[in-house]
Amino acid sequence: MSARHVLALVAIASLASCGGGGGGESGTTLSGRLHLEQSSSPASLGASSLPRAAATHVDREPNDHLFSAVDLGRGVHPARVDGEVHRDPDVFRVGPCAPGSVQVECSGDARASSAWSGRELTIVIRGDGRYRLETTPVPADVKDLALQAQLPPDVLGAGVECAAGEVLVCVDGGVTDALVRRFGLQLVQRAGGVERWCSPRVALVAEVAGRALALADLIRELRRALPQASYVAPNTICRRDSLAGDVSPNDPLFSRQFNLHLTGFPQAWDITKGEDDVAIAVMDTGILADHPDFVGRLSPLGYDFIGDPGEAGDGDSYDADPSEPRKFETMTVFHGTYVAGVVGAVANNGEGVAGGVWRGKVIPIRVFGFHHSTSFDRIQAYRYLGGRDNVSKRVLGPSERPRVVNLSFIVPPTTGEKAEIEHLFGQGIVLVAAVGNEGKVPSPPVYPAAWPEVIGVGSVARNLARAPYSNGGSFLDVVAPGGVGAFTAEGVISTWGLTFENKFVHSYQSFQGTSVATPAVGAAVALMEAVHPNMHPVTARRILRSSAFDLGVLGPDLAFGAGLLQADAAVKAAILQNIPPLMSLEPTVYTLRSDETEASLSVRNTGGRLLTGLEVTAVSPVSGAISLKFDDKWAPTWLRVTVDRSKARVGTHLETFRLTSNGGQSLFDIGFTRPIPAAFGTLVIRVLDGERVLGQATVGATDGSFALPDLPTGSWVFEAGVDVNNNGRIGDAQEWYLRRTITLTGPPTVGLGDVVVPWKQ
Repeated sequence: MSARHVLALVAIASLASCGGGGGGESGTTLSGRLHLEQSSSPASLGASSLPRAAATHVDREPNDHLFSAVDLGRGVHPARVDGEVHRDPDVFRVGPCAPGSVQVECSGDARASSAWSGRELTIVIRGDGRYRLETTPVPADVKDLALQAQLPPDVLGAGVECAAGEVLVCVDGGVTDALVRRFGLQLVQRAGGVERWCSPRVALVAEVAGRALALADLIRELRRALPQASYVAPNTICRRDSLAGDVSPNDPLFSRQFNLHLTGFPQAWDITKGEDDVAIAVMDTGILADHPDFVGRLSPLGYDFIGDPGEAGDGDSYDADPSEPRKFETMTVFHGTYVAGVVGAVANNGEGVAGGVWRGKVIPIRVFGFHHSTSFDRIQAYRYLGGRDNVSKRVLGPSERPRVVNLSFIVPPTTGEKAEIEHLFGQGIVLVAAVGNEGKVPSPPVYPAAWPEVIGVGSVARNLARAPYSNGGSFLDVVAPGGVGAFTAEGVISTWGLTFENKFVHSYQSFQGTSVATPAVGAAVALMEAVHPNMHPVTARRILRSSAFDLGVLGPDLAFGAGLLQADAAVKAAILQNIPPLMSLEPTVYTLRSDETEASLSVRNTGGRLLTGLEVTAVSPVSGAISLKFDDKWAPTWLRVTVDRSKARVGTHLETFRLTSNGGQSLFDIGFTRPIPAAFGTLVIRVLDGERVLGQATVGATDGSFALPDLPTGSWVFEAGVDVNNNGRIGDAQEWYLRRTITLTGPPTVGLGDVVVPWKQ
């Protein structure tokens, strides 16, 4: 209650202290001026400074990589950690605990995310800055248990392989065997003051993430118990194929393939060259199937989906031979052949060029004939690749379907093709498409690249400038070299064929266009799929964009999208997807200002695989004023908060919700205030003797001046209020209402002065 309210009550109370009884002579006039209470500025609902806890720990561990966990949950409760985070994340495991039992404050660029397993909390702090973490007491009925929370890849040490259960202890400081054996360790080897110890308990943990956490726990405990040891570290393993360098195939024209060199393919091949079960479909004009650089690479599942025999040019309609007729040389320029060569020309065979992916079949799908392609034929092709009924009468099984589909063409958008692409997307098949060669930035949407299920690819020149013909726009995801100048050294060289001296020759030539840039992205996706099987298209797009080399203005733009494809970085990022997702929600407390009706919370995946299954449920009683909606069904996304204050009671609200996903859950609070409305309506003023009305007046709420004449002396009830809900009475909740005892003894006029009528909650 404000000071103004207190003063008003004192004024009335002073009248009551004047003495006298009820039922005296009439003739006294009671006057005054009433003011309806109005809202003052609402206090912030943000988290207050953390109080000093019973136990404080200053985090001085190196927090390097995987072995940095600080376990507060097995220490004193409550406990507090004051720490700094710089390059590597700091990780805390608190448990057993209850939801909301840990508070984190960050300063600078530090930020925190968490995952709760049901009994134990894992907190990851990243960035550069200081933080304070504080726990509250653990409920007595909560028992210890194994951690189930999921950690992000750089915390789990993705890409770091360790000898099972082994730690290295440098004993220069005089560590005895007995001290180490207390932890159940067995000595494996001793040399030069460094000892190898093995924990059979840790070595027998089957699950990779669980073994990493168990090893982190063991190393942390040893570090604390053995301060005299120079160091305690994991026994990591480095495989031979991790030696620095890149892979250069012996294809004689590889040195001219700047498109692969600029996009990191040689470095990517040092990690993976693809997998046999990852097929790429190329929907195009078909292929010169007998080209020597396709020997052994073409899938027998290729198909010709051109229904018009005249358009097909091969003497028949739909058939299982996707070959490009040689007589099309001057019409199609063997478009499908050179697109397929960028993806999958046989590498390291001493012949011509190298494709972007060395292993896995190329499925040539012919949909463009002598002049054109029809929507019906393309729909049949999409249905074929998606394992649905189609004109070929063959339904591909799950293992026969491609993981990537290359679409180096532009077509008018149709609902039929959109539906079939949505079906392929729903099966987890990644589609990449060219954004077109009209040179417009921004360009109107072009399809299929502009459909949200498809990754749009633009083109750059050898010098990484935007190719002048390449379209741009919001639907452009990444760019790759597409060359500037067909039949020149500035074009992208690939497989081809031509008639020379009346003889058809399989050869190689350079081309330009977003059609040539697109298959490089398709090849990169196939390499990513090799290290992260069954990758969701959303994950593929996220990795391609986040690993791209930024070009043009800082950050994503209309001309270059997220930047230049980097196949090696994309493959490394795909490896990190092989751990479970981990949800991060920021902020977890948000108070809307009086002028705000909307807010946005960021939902991110700091783990690996696709984070989905997002669902919000209310934890605390809710007003019904808050509505919540996600932009997308998977992370990263925004959780949009909208508040309709008219649906809430007047006052300050703090409502708690739980966000759940397949990567953990998080509680979050939304605060808002519905202010007391501006004064309106009619003030009813009464003096009562029990239920009997001694005097009554009605005045406008904005003025509030009143005078009640002919009141008897004595002690009575003074009542004033506004019937906000129009039910014929005053004094209900969510109305202005005042009720006090007053004593009238004379003189003929008693003035109350200015009195505030409070809002009744």
